[in-house]
Amino acid sequence: SFDPIVSKAFGIVEEAEEELRVLYMLERHPHPHLIHAIHPPAFISGRMVVYLPMCAGGDLFDFVQRRGHLAEPEAYSLLLQIVSAVAHLHRHNVAHLDIKLENVFCNADHTVATVADFGHSQMVCTPDFQCTVKHGTHLYAAPEVYDDHPCYDGRLADAWSIGVAAFLMTFGRNPFPDDYVLRSRSSPSTPPISDAALLQYNTTPRMSDFIQSCVVTDPSLRASPFLL
Repeated sequence: SFDPIVSKAFGIVEEAEEELRVLYMLERHPHPHLIHAIHPPAFISGRMVVYLPMCAGGDLFDFVQRRGHLAEPEAYSLLLQIVSAVAHLHRHNVAHLDIKLENVFCNADHTVATVADFGHSQMVCTPDFQCTVKHGTHLYAAPEVYDDHPCYDGRLADAWSIGVAAFLMTFGRNPFPDDYVLRSRSSPSTPPISDAALLQYNTTPRMSDFIQSCVVTDPSLRASPFLL
């Protein structure tokens, strides 16, 4: 018997190349919380199609939206799985660059998280490698991704995105006003999420520390997924 599968079609060559590069790496170095291809890609009507396992619980964004927010133990368990998956990518020289709840999928009872969608990912071949592409979703993107600097560390940008995802899962709302990225350029020493903002939600120190270690405006002071 076969597990249910879904297909993903690509019309943009660059995204297809990045996705395939990571999927081929995961064939050699699999991880339980990273999506994997279950059949070789096919070309149908001029588009490349990749076959992936179906995650019966859908994406994490829809799940959080239906629930309003997740209980902290539930959110923390899923976050540890996401961190483990992203750290595995970094260990194998890949920055995801589009970590968001819409790119994390769940099993039927929403206890197992699977990180997917590597179309914006980039290989980081050396410890000091800097990304130059402006990838990512604005809500989750670290300030340095969209500021005036020509390059940034994609792995630390992933850490910021994980922190934003943690906030959204735990509180069910955007952690920043819409103009935060613009304002953060002129006030990089201001903590993006204050202790007071977290305390009003009765957050435990464990979750508060997790979020605040990721969502740090200065990337040199931001925790990497290896340290979370």
